[in-house]
Amino acid sequence: MAGPRKKKSPATTSRASRKAHGRFRIELVFAGAPSNAKQQSKVVSVTLEGVILQQEAAVVQKCFDAVLSAPLAGKLILDLSSVPVISQRGIDVLLRLRNKLKKQGRELEIHGLQPTVRLTLEELGLSKVFMSK
Repeated sequence: MAGPRKKKSPATTSRASRKAHGRFRIELVFAGAPSNAKQQSKVVSVTLEGVILQQEAAVVQKCFDAVLSAPLAGKLILDLSSVPVISQRGIDVLLRLRNKLKKQGRELEIHGLQPTVRLTLEELGLSKVFMSK
């Protein structure tokens, strides 16, 4: 299901990882890579692909827990352009992520909301919480 992977510039990407779980996939990219342990990455990009239901939401939560423990000074960019459906549990995971980032003084940007995901957020009154780029 996953197409060819775009090549990242080694000058701006420190680490990329892919985790496939059935028809669901997560890709992490740390950009503005630190050259030593005391520095922090400027941006972490997370791309999610596939339907996010109960089981996938648990995997996403573990991924976000790992991202939150990484040294990150700037923002987290979350690409949901390949997520056609998200459950209430998945939205809860996004809300927790947003709140934790906010407490740490970090920024969350969500890109590429699909119409059904956008409608779900609007119905829950969360469209303004998750402004899409």
